[in-house]
Amino acid sequence: MKIIGSILVFCCVVISICIFFIVRSGVSLHPAPYIKPSVISADSHNIAKGIFVRLFPDLQKSHYVLWGISMKSAEEQKAFEGVKDRYEDESKMTVTVISNPEVVSTETVRDCPQPCWIILPEDKAHELAPNVWIQQNIAPLSAEYITITWVDFERSPMVPDNCEHMKYLDFTCIKAVAVNAVERKMKEKDQRYFFMQKYQDRDHFLFVEKAH
Repeated sequence: MKIIGSILVFCCVVISICIFFIVRSGVSLHPAPYIKPSVISADSHNIAKGIFVRLFPDLQKSHYVLWGISMKSAEEQKAFEGVKDRYEDESKMTVTVISNPEVVSTETVRDCPQPCWIILPEDKAHELAPNVWIQQNIAPLSAEYITITWVDFERSPMVPDNCEHMKYLDFTCIKAVAVNAVERKMKEKDQRYFFMQKYQDRDHFLFVEKAH
């Protein structure tokens, strides 16, 4: 058993070193697929179902879930409430929701019990760029957290040249690159699609096609 353990540790070290040199060499880190492109149902119920089924283990272990969504959008609100209701039913835990994080105190965030779901503007939940709010309110707590960002998209986006050479994609590039990469799988021209991709350790991006 000691030999097997030593081999596993050695393999982990080698993999870590390889990843380090890949990043240092300038190779871009692209999103990892989490939910394949799927047709949105008539009532859009399957968006919430897809998020819950795919992320349930991550939701369970996370003290904080940061949602980058607009509660002014009926479809986004429905998806959020659908995931929340399903999670509470399955976990038998009540989700505490902070819907105005920019006006609450750091202490309020710190004392929010697990599971604590925080609603941020659609472009303010991720960490593709330094996120001051997360750095000030979440990172110092050393608590597990993930982010889920809703991204509206249209097909056939133009991918800026600079996106092809980035080590770490920014918010503009991740949208264009992700949609461009999976568009061939959206075969039904008269249907709307959604899919999810994960970037780095915590950021999840839910891509939802705009209504035709």
